[in-house]
Amino acid sequence: MNYLFLYNSVFYAYTHQEKIRLRILYYPLEETQEAITTRFMCYLLYVLSKGTIRRSPTELRSTKEEEPIEPEVLELLRSERYQSILNFYEEHVTFLPDRNPTGILYSAKKYAENNGTEYKKTVTITDRHGAVVDEREVFDYYEPADPNEYVMIIVDHISLIDCEQNKTLRECMNMLSEYMIRMRNRYNYIPVIIQQQSQETQSLEAFKMNKIRPSVAGLADSKYLAKD
Repeated sequence: MNYLFLYNSVFYAYTHQEKIRLRILYYPLEETQEAITTRFMCYLLYVLSKGTIRRSPTELRSTKEEEPIEPEVLELLRSERYQSILNFYEEHVTFLPDRNPTGILYSAKKYAENNGTEYKKTVTITDRHGAVVDEREVFDYYEPADPNEYVMIIVDHISLIDCEQNKTLRECMNMLSEYMIRMRNRYNYIPVIIQQQSQETQSLEAFKMNKIRPSVAGLADSKYLAKD
């Protein structure tokens, strides 16, 4: 997932800075920021060497005393080209600690408010007889400070969110998905919600029957999200 949506996106934005400006709001519910960044370094080694340098995060961290990472690889990572991309990654990927639906919505919305202007309009509420009973301000439209900035919201993965308001996991997953629709529709943000398949689709029996391809029926915890 990170290879497809995070690493490729950052690398493309870096190599096409004249065309695209990128901001990624990343909610790492499963892994640490350090682990994700270490894999990005492995990705860079592989991509920039055109496949000739392939090192795992374990190898890069030199956790095996008898197999330390080669000094040549470390020198590459310290080089100006690699450091430039890594600095770009750190500047454009924001890791956020929020883990429940409301917290994720709040921090993503806060970024929108700090980087654009939200306009409201007044609507009139009437009763069934047409009499005015209330007037209130509601969202009208949003103008980003930078209209050429693409903002991605990555949640990885949604089954690990913390529940709130005494709701079940399924209800909280649906709640977060609805919040992300709001971020998409109001602010033109790009939600990337990772959802795993259920354990049944990963079993040996499923493998034998050639039923391991991801499917809507096999989504874990809530199939409602497929509609979103």
